[in-house]
Amino acid sequence: RIQTRPEGTETFRWVEQTAMASNSSFGDPRSIGTTVSTTPTRVEKLAKLKSIQNRITYGLFDEELTKNGSFAYILEKDMKDAIGDMLKLSNNAIWTGTDTSYGSPTTAQYFGILNAITATGSISTGTIADAIKTKVAEMAARTDVTAYPTAVYMNPMTKNLMDQEENAKTDKMKYYDVEVVPGTIVTGVMTCIGILPIITDNRIPVAKDATETTKDAHKIVLLNEDMVVRHYLQGRDVSYANPVVFKLGTTQSLVTDYQMVMFDNVVVNYPDKAHCILTKLV
Repeated sequence: RIQTRPEGTETFRWVEQTAMASNSSFGDPRSIGTTVSTTPTRVEKLAKLKSIQNRITYGLFDEELTKNGSFAYILEKDMKDAIGDMLKLSNNAIWTGTDTSYGSPTTAQYFGILNAITATGSISTGTIADAIKTKVAEMAARTDVTAYPTAVYMNPMTKNLMDQEENAKTDKMKYYDVEVVPGTIVTGVMTCIGILPIITDNRIPVAKDATETTKDAHKIVLLNEDMVVRHYLQGRDVSYANPVVFKLGTTQSLVTDYQMVMFDNVVVNYPDKAHCILTKLV
């Protein structure tokens, strides 16, 4: 549900507008003319593509067995497992990647969404559903920017906690069915900007809080998916948006080497305005 964009170079750039021009005014209809007093403010940003890699090696004996057909399914399964492992690593890092900057990378991982978003809040009283409604209203009430969340993301355990809170209330919140991708229906919560789907993702961790170590920290991510972009390398003949497998040939030790690579990066635009992370300790 996030945006994708092909790139042809290692370093890519984009522009974020931090302020709108405000020059409109009422005036005499017989004397048309305005004075430009403010101009829009924009900030250019940059990031680099990241690399996820994997590898499979087969000795001569196993390679010959697969050629005979009797064990061909083993190589096929190993390939699927290796590619699946790369995608799992990518899915984890999209949320929790350890990099701390787009322009000046500090690690080889992504700058994870949970680390990139700077707008945060805590749920000290009330239910998760009430907190979502209130925070969405606060974001919608802003006049300096129009960037509303399009979905709510949380761990399945957090969704279960949210359901338990609602079941304990006499005035239970009404859930709505929302089709987030064709064939996949999730529950949604009504807010002042409409129904927001609640999407569960087990890559959003539920872990012990650093301060109150006896409690688990549940993260509720109000995400504007239109402002999250996955950039990937588009080669002349090959797209690296998904893992690409190369057979490197037989080495001196008679080992056949399969190398898998994927080149991409995930960028959160307007991390201080368009999104918010709420935390509830339980």
